[in-house]
Amino acid sequence: MQIPDGVDLLISHEPPRGILDYASASTTKVTNIGSHRLKKALGRLSHRSGSVGRRTVPRVHLFGHVHEGHGHKHRHGTLFVNAANANGGRATGLQHACTVLDLATDGSGDVRVVSS
Repeated sequence: MQIPDGVDLLISHEPPRGILDYASASTTKVTNIGSHRLKKALGRLSHRSGSVGRRTVPRVHLFGHVHEGHGHKHRHGTLFVNAANANGGRATGLQHACTVLDLATDGSGDVRVVSS
C-alpha cells in the first residue's frame, strides 16, 4: 500500500491499527482491529522527510468502520477522524450525529472538528 507524500485528505474505510480502532469482542474484552498495512504505510510517511517546508503525512485521515472508535485525535501531524455514527457492535441504529470539519481558507491549512 502506497500513500503519496503531502496528501491533504486521506479517506479509507478502516482505521490504521491502534488509532480509534478499538472494538468490543465481548463485554470484557476490547481489542484494536485496524489495518496493519495502513499503519505501516502511514509510518513510512512520518519517518520520511520531505523537501524543506514540505509536509509528508496527510493533514486529515477520515475513516469509519469501527463504530466503537468514533471520535478524533491529533497524532504525528495528522488529524485522525473516525466518523462512524452507528452503535457499537453489529449496527442496529445511529448513535452519533454527522462529523463536521472546518477547513481554514486563509492558506494556513488548519483543520478542526466542529462537531462529532
